[in-house]
Amino acid sequence: MKNILDGIDNAKYVMIVADAKCLPSASALYTHVLRLHKKVSLVCKTKNINNKLSFLPWFEKIKSDRVSSADLVIELDISSIELFNFFKINNIKMNHKMGTALYAGLLQETNGFLNSYIDGTTFAMAEELIECGADYKTCNNFIMKRSTLCALRLKATML
Repeated sequence: MKNILDGIDNAKYVMIVADAKCLPSASALYTHVLRLHKKVSLVCKTKNINNKLSFLPWFEKIKSDRVSSADLVIELDISSIELFNFFKINNIKMNHKMGTALYAGLLQETNGFLNSYIDGTTFAMAEELIECGADYKTCNNFIMKRSTLCALRLKATML
């Protein structure tokens, strides 16, 4: 990952390619590249993106086709926890958009903090992201949204 930072520094146009499960991490990295005043594109390999992620920063900028003019192509396949640790190790200060994206990824990856492998470090990470300005209420509303009884009945009728 360290050579990615060098590549970003030397590139004029960066393309970040990720699948739908890595979109929160891709959104956070997209924000970092923008802060470096680089031209950047975000490409999602997955055709159908879950609407629960529509609140992510830069969601409207997601493209479905690769850009041929990019100097650097980053195939991103890391979790939000790994990207968070990468930012911390490399002293990259996170802003509210990066915090929101990484918090959304953390919420998605831990199934709303309900997975059995959750420990205190996960909650410490969540706290730090909230301190960075993560919009945790919006993340919770979109990602943890459950279907209403009316919506479930409608789906049952349709099926």
